[in-house]
Amino acid sequence: MIEANINVPECSCPLGLTGPSCEIDVNFCIATRCQNGGTCFEVVGTLTSCICRAGFTGSVCDIDEDFCTPTRCLNGGLCLEGVGTATSCDCQPGYSGNECEFDVNFCNDQTCMNGGMCAEGSGISTTCLCKPGFSGERCTDDLDFCMQDTCQNGGTCVEGTGMDFTCTCLRGFTGAWCETDADFCTPARCQNGGTCVEGVGVNTFCSCAPGFTGGSCGTDLLFCVTTTPTTCRNGGMCMEGLGNLILCLCMPGFTGQTCQTDIDNYCTSTSCSNGGTCVEGPGRDISCTCTPDYTGPTCLSLIERPPVPCLAETDPDWMLSYQEAMPGEVVMLPCSLIPSASADTPG
Repeated sequence: MIEANINVPECSCPLGLTGPSCEIDVNFCIATRCQNGGTCFEVVGTLTSCICRAGFTGSVCDIDEDFCTPTRCLNGGLCLEGVGTATSCDCQPGYSGNECEFDVNFCNDQTCMNGGMCAEGSGISTTCLCKPGFSGERCTDDLDFCMQDTCQNGGTCVEGTGMDFTCTCLRGFTGAWCETDADFCTPARCQNGGTCVEGVGVNTFCSCAPGFTGGSCGTDLLFCVTTTPTTCRNGGMCMEGLGNLILCLCMPGFTGQTCQTDIDNYCTSTSCSNGGTCVEGPGRDISCTCTPDYTGPTCLSLIERPPVPCLAETDPDWMLSYQEAMPGEVVMLPCSLIPSASADTPG
């Protein structure tokens, strides 16, 4: 058994010190004294103090400071406190980034259909700008562009994609809207100089030249029958020509389109004899106007006259008597030279 040495002096140490001579400073900064990574340091005796990390406060750094401010997160993002100064943003749909500052692109190739253009809105919102002929939120609705009067002239409208449509035209029409009347007139459509006139669609008709008739102007009208009998004058004969043309075959002595002209050159210098005058008649007819002593168609016949008697009371030497000397001549003789005349003279 060991007995205590009651003669050894003992020191009564103040709080915070220990050891036989109170030479040992008691460490009051224990591991759990300052929280959240704060640094503990002793002041005097049992007094300690914590130097807190950024984002913490309190005597033992047990209080997490609020570093979320109203402007910490953008575009409606929610600020979340972390440990110490750490914060994070819970972003609204359509936004990203540490502060929700990035607008996420929600437009892609499948957002808008049928060639529509996607326009970004706020957050996840998008808008489709549709091409003409389409509508709807994603341009999926094909508008009906076939209306009652889209295709003309009885054409049938067939819907295509978007604004596209086609017109199935009736025969005789063409064009995007069947607006063009196709030309069905051909050079051989109308005969004899007739003019082809377009109708509606495939219809055509012929405007015939004078003298022709029929659907293609193939019939030649008979103008010698339909005209008056006096078409050819002075006995001329009417002959049919082409169309409304006629030809008059004139009787001798007549000329002109309708034999209306009498040819006045049938009298010649030898037409009438013995000084007769030639007179033109109708056609080739001529006549002679003879001198007083001649007659006949050409004045060839001498008119025989009885002798003129020599009267006693008349000077016989100067009484004239007509005697035929030769055809066409008349000789005037005194009565004294005509024996028969002198014998018959009363005594």
